[in-house]
Amino acid sequence: MSQDATSKNPMFTAQERMLLRCFPEFPEVKVPSDNPNRVLQLRMYRSLSFERNRAIVRQMTTEGGVLDLFAICNMKPVFMSTTLDGSFMPSIVFMLSFESEEHKTDAWAKFFGHPHWQKLCSDPAYADTATEIINIFLRPCKGSQI
Repeated sequence: MSQDATSKNPMFTAQERMLLRCFPEFPEVKVPSDNPNRVLQLRMYRSLSFERNRAIVRQMTTEGGVLDLFAICNMKPVFMSTTLDGSFMPSIVFMLSFESEEHKTDAWAKFFGHPHWQKLCSDPAYADTATEIINIFLRPCKGSQI
């Protein structure tokens, strides 16, 4: 599929290649919505060490329950992964889907205000797990599988 790109409507600003491994608790890509107004949020969390990276994986999955909190806050994961190879290591990479920009804003407000998240933020077991966070907001183009 060919599409013209302009400086006002670029297809991308740079390329990055990464090899990712899915979380065992989230073994495949899920397409949660086909709403044409949906917003996708790609999030990358870099850690200072592989040990701190493993701690953030525990926080998001079994011990910390962040995946469960995403569900409570109506945040729909598309994929959840750790980085095996790439320039942004050690890190986790995941994508969330929202029905609209308003849904994204409301869901994150609910998430950050939730008592469970407040408790996790103060838990020393998860200190210094995400030392750099990158957010990229996307809208699917025609033909997108996500």
